[in-house]
Amino acid sequence: MNDKNRLIELLKLRAASKNAALDDEILQELSKEPLFTGFTASAAVFMRDIIEAVLIEDMQSALDGIFHLSEDEIPDEYAESFLLLAQNLCAVCEYAEGWVLFNKNYIRFLLDDERPDEAMVIISDLEEVLPGDNELKSFRDRAGVTKVERVAIFGVSKCGEALAQRIEAVSNNKYRVTHFCDRTGKYVGEKINGAEIVSVEKLAVLHRTRQIDKLIVAFSGYTEPKLSMIYRMLKTAGITKNVFTVPPWFYDGAYDFVHESLQPFDGGAEMALDDALIEADMSREVLDFIMPLSNLNCNSSCRSCLVASPLTKPGYISLQSYRDDITRLRELYWHVCRFRISGGEPLLHPELAEMVKITREAFPITGLAIQTNGLLLLKDDGKFDELLEVMHKNRCGFQVSTYQPIIDQRDKLGKILSDHGVQWHWGQISGKPVESFWIFRMLEPVNDMEHAHRTCFTDKHCHTLYNGYVYPCFLPGSSEVIEKHFNVKFEDMAENMDKMRMDIHNTEMDGWEISRYLTKPTPMCRYCCFEQVRKVKWEQCQRSEAKLEDFVLV
Repeated sequence: MNDKNRLIELLKLRAASKNAALDDEILQELSKEPLFTGFTASAAVFMRDIIEAVLIEDMQSALDGIFHLSEDEIPDEYAESFLLLAQNLCAVCEYAEGWVLFNKNYIRFLLDDERPDEAMVIISDLEEVLPGDNELKSFRDRAGVTKVERVAIFGVSKCGEALAQRIEAVSNNKYRVTHFCDRTGKYVGEKINGAEIVSVEKLAVLHRTRQIDKLIVAFSGYTEPKLSMIYRMLKTAGITKNVFTVPPWFYDGAYDFVHESLQPFDGGAEMALDDALIEADMSREVLDFIMPLSNLNCNSSCRSCLVASPLTKPGYISLQSYRDDITRLRELYWHVCRFRISGGEPLLHPELAEMVKITREAFPITGLAIQTNGLLLLKDDGKFDELLEVMHKNRCGFQVSTYQPIIDQRDKLGKILSDHGVQWHWGQISGKPVESFWIFRMLEPVNDMEHAHRTCFTDKHCHTLYNGYVYPCFLPGSSEVIEKHFNVKFEDMAENMDKMRMDIHNTEMDGWEISRYLTKPTPMCRYCCFEQVRKVKWEQCQRSEAKLEDFVLV
């Protein structure tokens, strides 16, 4: 390095560090004559003034001297060092506009010097603080380099690794996974394909300091923790912007979301990441699961059905009521992880196809399925062709209850649905037939509410939507059916019904508060006694054959 560049380098270090130990080196360089040969006379004077100001730590005067100099007065061989010195002085003096100015000038220098990769590093840094700046866009175009966005993936499970694989496969070098986040801390410090695994706390720092451009939450919908918990965790950590998720079909079969009987939805292989990304609305809640009921009657009439379908008469929720409920749900929640349109038997609803369309339109990436016993599909008489076409187009599958009659017809059912491009899976992962039902409901509220809620065998996956109400559990509605049919009373139930359900159209609660309500015990829990469960063999029965003891412990 020649003397003049050496001096400017020392000045740059002195300005950045205020290290007095550098003064001797600077003075030593100054003693070498002729020092500023090649500079104009005025530039040489200003350079000496700048040096003197730096030596007495008068950085503002040094900065003033920098601005009195024209870059045209600096010989080409010293231009880069001069620009770096100017940047440092601006940073020390906290002069943001000057810092941006000299950074942009340095970008021009690097582009003129045919060093586009180095220029892109500075362009990317400046874009963090100057998003949408037209001059930076022109620099990027001139560099001819596409910005590589840095992605962090929340989740180190197979789902997270599968997401990273898909990003690499479809990003065309536009995105690069730089970090994974492990909420448990178990794998922090390790790496996945070169990307560091960090804690939630470290992720928050990376996010705050803009060392990542996008955070994508990898979530299958069937694993812990629940998605709502993840977003609450991120919000608590202060991560509220540039948070995204992707639809299940984006994985294109790279990760098995349920089990082997559910094949990947079509279209994931061709989907670009830009099209797949859905930005999270961190101001609203995520709902993990909801089960809208289309109707209560059923063609199967299982004895001891928890919904009491053998006791109900034909009747359906109106399409307008369903639309109003889904619209309201969309106002409360930006995303629902899983929708299970259920009943009764949903295939009995004459406008089920429209219900699918309404749901998918409101929640574009939800895991949408219809829970069915599948028996009506076996006729294959064209009655459900329109529904199956709508399901295929809207990526809606079937969750088929594992009752013996449909298991015996598995191959036929599979062919019918495959011919229409509709995915399906068994309600029980094992695919084994349901052999018995459990009876645990009592007419008297004798159990401890908190205890019953803790020991509930449903795993709290019974949140139900029906005719304007959400229910933490579907038992209150079916209990009313039992009361009417057998002319009995669940003691105190009528008086507590408003505590067992919520009118979503007439509440001041937001989504966060409703979610908390749905996970808490309600007075209905007092009627459930899991210590006295009675198992009954699965079988079908007619309405006229049903007995009270088929539904409650008596």
